[in-house]
Amino acid sequence: DRDLLVQHNNTICCQEFAMCSSATGYGDCEHVKLQEGFVGCDYKSHSGQECFAAVKGMVAPLEGYFKGQDAKYEAIRHECQKFTAATKAKVAECSYLQEAVNAKVKETNEMGREVNEAGEALTRDSHDECAEYQQCRQTTEAAYVKLVGPCATGAYDAGGDCVKNRENDRKSEWEATQTIACLLKHYCTGGKFEEEQVENCKATVDSYHLAVTY
Repeated sequence: DRDLLVQHNNTICCQEFAMCSSATGYGDCEHVKLQEGFVGCDYKSHSGQECFAAVKGMVAPLEGYFKGQDAKYEAIRHECQKFTAATKAKVAECSYLQEAVNAKVKETNEMGREVNEAGEALTRDSHDECAEYQQCRQTTEAAYVKLVGPCATGAYDAGGDCVKNRENDRKSEWEATQTIACLLKHYCTGGKFEEEQVENCKATVDSYHLAVTY
């Protein structure tokens, strides 16, 4: 009964090997042939050396298989070690690069904050400067209009100081522009300015048409 049980177990084991049989040698039942082995030994008809030799003969076909599998395992383990080392190196590299990225992000955020603060300060300063400019312009324009602008209603008929001042300003502007025009005309002809031409040009300018009769 014991021998039958061993034979049955060996047959089941061989079938399991056959299920994963492949060209690489995994579970090669044709070489193992466990179903032909017997654990039991008839010590009455066989000596101890014969029984030992029989058992050793059963084990011998398995040695090549397991040595081959062990070699494959060692090769795979070696590859895993290499990939593990490479993975750790990449993780370290990624950590370093991530730190660099974080530093750049922090630097960029700081620069953005500085730019925003500078922009806000410039906006405030510009608002104040614009307000100051507008006030200055209004004051200056009012002073200019008061100096050279139209006189008050009725002042023209009365011939007051405002009208007389405007008359003198217009005459001075006319005489200055006509003198400059005369000098430029002589410069285009002779290619230079001459001192005596200034007085000659002034003598040719007349502002009689700007005289106001009060």
